[in-house]
Parts: sequence; structure tokens; C-alpha cells
Amino acid sequence: HEWYHPQAIAQLHRQAAAWLATHGQVDEALRHLIAIPDLAAAADLVVSQRVAALNGHQFHKLEEWLALLPAALLNQNPALLLGLAWVQDHRLEFTQCLATLQRAEERLHEQAATLSPVTQKLLQVEIVALRTSIDTTLAEAEALSLIQAAWTEVRPYLTYTHCIAVVWLSHTCYRLGGGERALEILLTSFEGTGEWPQMARSRLLYSAGILYWYNCNLAEAER
Repeated sequence: HEWYHPQAIAQLHRQAAAWLATHGQVDEALRHLIAIPDLAAAADLVVSQRVAALNGHQFHKLEEWLALLPAALLNQNPALLLGLAWVQDHRLEFTQCLATLQRAEERLHEQAATLSPVTQKLLQVEIVALRTSIDTTLAEAEALSLIQAAWTEVRPYLTYTHCIAVVWLSHTCYRLGGGERALEILLTSFEGTGEWPQMARSRLLYSAGILYWYNCNLAEAER
């Protein structure tokens, strides 16, 4: 029987994971990394695929990936916590979602020195998008102010966020009386996200059409 050194086996697992991830087989890539186990690399892989999963509305897939990670690791990573928060929001688990957002914001502040300014802005925008949509304790003026600030922050970096964050900012803005700003968020995002998958960009136009319909502007809604 041939004997392979554990480090050689681990390296084969990492090579397999890299190939699988490159070819879109994230589930199998994660299983190779967890088998070693290289949990830090597994967490990094989920973080790198999180936005794409949300742009594709793959909530179930994202939930499966997060479930493969130890809770202690998940709870130390603000991006992973935000992935969980979006899953909880999708499942209408708003109380749990708000608690997860609180943990994500705490980790974001604690790790500010290790995260790039752009990453911090993008994660904070997602927190705002979720919180303003479900936190009933927020005053309307405060929520609108948070949305406006978030839109200003994310606008130069739209390529790096996902359509759900943008749509949630827009719809909450509209619900709170900011109709013109809500449409600006959607239409400007559509123009600035040519790199997004077609499904994500279509979601922006569909959402804009709904807002036009709410405003009885049927010509624009149909267009």
C-alpha cells in the first residue's frame, strides 16, 4: 500500500477545491476544503461567492454553504453574517435577521482596521438596506437619511454589490415617501451594472416598473 503524507493530501484537496470553484462547483469545492480541514479557506470561498449567489437569488444555496461552516467562524465574519441575514430576511425571520445584523455591525466595527474602506462601505450599505426595511423602531426621517447616505456611499461601487441590496434601498425609500429617489436608485443602478448577470439587472427594471405602476405611470411601466 502506498502512503501519502497528510500535507500532500491536503495540497491535493486544495488544488481540487480551486479547480472546482473556478468551474462554478462551489459545493464540491467547499467539501474538499472542509475535509482537510481548512475552514478559513472555506469561509473565504463563501465570502467570495456570496454576492454572486445573492445576484442569482440563490438563497437556498447560500444557506447550504453557510451551514457547512462552524457557527463560531461564521459569527466572527461580518460578510458571512450578512449572508445569513439575507437568508433570514428571505425566510421572513425578521427578529433573527435583526439580531444577525447587530452581530454583523459589531464585527464590522471590531475589524475595521483589517478591512478595506470599500469593503466596509459595501457591508454597511447592506446592513442599512436590511435594517431600514424591517426595523419598525426606526423613525421615517432617520430611515430615509440612512438610505440616502447608503446610496451616496454605494453609488461609485455598484458593480461590487448585489441587486437585492439596491432593490431593498429603493423600495423602502419609496414606502417612506421618497418616490423620485427610489426610481433614481433603480435606474442609475441599471445603467451602472453592465457586469451584473442578466437576472440581476432585470430585477432592477422589474422593480422600477412596479414603482411606475404604483404612480399610475402605465406608459413607463410597460416600457
